[in-house]
Amino acid sequence: MRRFDLKEDISLLKIVNRGPEVVETNFWELEMAREGFFYLSFNAGAGRFLVPPALQHMVKDMIEKVDMVILTLGQLRGKLSYEILFEDHSDSPFSIHIEAKQADRILPESDCDKEFRFTIWTQQGKQADFPCRYRKVDRLPCLKPWDH
Repeated sequence: MRRFDLKEDISLLKIVNRGPEVVETNFWELEMAREGFFYLSFNAGAGRFLVPPALQHMVKDMIEKVDMVILTLGQLRGKLSYEILFEDHSDSPFSIHIEAKQADRILPESDCDKEFRFTIWTQQGKQADFPCRYRKVDRLPCLKPWDH
């Protein structure tokens, strides 16, 4: 049995864009999706969060009562990672941590505090669209509300 190689799968990943929209992608057929890895792509001022089929059940928790997403970059267990916090103003908002290599880029410092769109995609298409703010911290998890 072939050992899964995330880096190799990412090199095979194809996303066709129409501005911020994902028109077509082979993500759903790649082993990274079958293995349950999320992928974060940026295009035309939007973050697009691709949810693997096995984890589609999480989408309800991602979008329920959420009014914004807070994307935070920092170190998690010695690896550069993103924290995606789905802000619902509760004491325990839903959040996901992914390694930065599960994204097509590291957002620059100049994007901190700026608002952009954050969309959630499954194999069935776009599931949600939220405003998003970006910040950098030294260490994750951060899990703090937006306080700027």
